[in-house]
Amino acid sequence: MKDHFGGRLSFHGCISTAGSLAYGTREEVIEDVKKTLSIMMPGGGYRFSPTHQIQDNSPVENVIARYQAAHT
Repeated sequence: MKDHFGGRLSFHGCISTAGSLAYGTREEVIEDVKKTLSIMMPGGGYRFSPTHQIQDNSPVENVIARYQAAHT
């Protein structure tokens, strides 16, 4: 979708709240964030956010790692 509509649409999300954020390691969260950003950031039009509301079963360390990874 990014390749086809990226110049005409703005995207947000794409960071799963049921995957590594809730059940993975800190390193897996960082890897997922970096992969998502490498796909969604080129050309602009992307707002970094979780796909859905972050659930209470997500370790605080993973949530912090998610935002830290986006700032690097």
